[in-house]
Amino acid sequence: MREKTIQEQNKNQGKKPLILIVDDVPKNLQVLASILKSEGKYDISAATSASKALKIVDNVLPDLILLDIMMPEMDGFEVCQQLKSSEVTREIPVIYLTAKTGTKDIVTGFQAGAVDYVTKPFNGTELLARVQTHIELKKSREKLNDSLQKLRLANSEILEKNKKIEEINRQLTDSINYAHLIQQGIMAKKQDVKSIFKESFIYFKPRDIVSGDFFWISETDTNNRVIIAAVDCTGHGVPGAFVSILSYQLMHDIIILRGIWEPDKILNELHMGIGSVFNQEKTQIYEGMEMAVCSLDLQNRFLEFSGARNPLIYIYNNELYHVRGDKFPVGGLKKKEKRVFTKQYIPFGDSTMFYIFTDGFPDQLGGNHERRFTLKQFKELLQNIHHLSMNEQEQALEKTLKDWMGSEYDQIDDILVIGFRL
Repeated sequence: MREKTIQEQNKNQGKKPLILIVDDVPKNLQVLASILKSEGKYDISAATSASKALKIVDNVLPDLILLDIMMPEMDGFEVCQQLKSSEVTREIPVIYLTAKTGTKDIVTGFQAGAVDYVTKPFNGTELLARVQTHIELKKSREKLNDSLQKLRLANSEILEKNKKIEEINRQLTDSINYAHLIQQGIMAKKQDVKSIFKESFIYFKPRDIVSGDFFWISETDTNNRVIIAAVDCTGHGVPGAFVSILSYQLMHDIIILRGIWEPDKILNELHMGIGSVFNQEKTQIYEGMEMAVCSLDLQNRFLEFSGARNPLIYIYNNELYHVRGDKFPVGGLKKKEKRVFTKQYIPFGDSTMFYIFTDGFPDQLGGNHERRFTLKQFKELLQNIHHLSMNEQEQALEKTLKDWMGSEYDQIDDILVIGFRL
């Protein structure tokens, strides 16, 4: 019954506040009702006994109760205690109206749950002020409780959504970690480079779990050539990793199965392969890669280089040489565009230090003014460290990058630097 009344009251919040007056003296009820009605802001209900008051409250919840203490059958203290013991009625503010002014009576009244205490004879203006104050306080509490209830509901919904998001993230992370294992299983390993170039290092720092950058190394069976490449596929993360695995397999087909070892022909074939796989003549899929490919004849000590945007840097007798690649990438074909990659022939002497790399390091943001590291600074760094051992060079790259990024900047791209000395 009370639950229904509360719902009805919530639907009719625009009605005047209802005040229940409880006093066993009818004259007192008339005086109080007259004072309250003079304001024109309240609806009035009256009861001449505690039992009648409780029956009224059982049918309709008042917004405030003016309660006499000294009544037959049940005094005001007991009525207040009953009201406060119920979850439905405990929030109704109760103001005692009584001639009992002793400290003990006042304390007992507040302990029973009253919010205020007005002594008889009372001042009408004072009574109206106290009634209005506690009506407003009740409205504020109800608004606060309503807000808290909505907040709890919203918080519960957020927690539930967070659980779902966490589960989705867990599944995605598991999938990405497995993709990482697949990528690791397919791609070349650092030890593959070490087995061919004793003095070498691979500084490889993916931005995400999986990477769009990868390196290739293989030896040809026919002419003792070594093919090594640093490759940067479109994007990073899962899309970059997908393109990288596909590109790696295309390179395997071109170099290993078809026996093509000239770097310019490798890029030309790879360009056509990417265009064919993604049907780039007809679709809007312009995936591709930037890369540097070296074909080395270690016996006759010369190197052939081709680059799709990415360069080759080598240092001999403390002098740095910057060999530029062609100005277009592999793949990313636009209609009616034809590309032919070129090849450069580079003989080398003893203790020549070679570097091929992707753009992750030069393009990394950092410093004091959120700027890129730049290729110029990167070349200066290589010039300064090229005489060091391979481990020391790799450590120098790591330290430089860490200092450049500091604590303010995140890694923005995959980073790959390959160094080898011949």
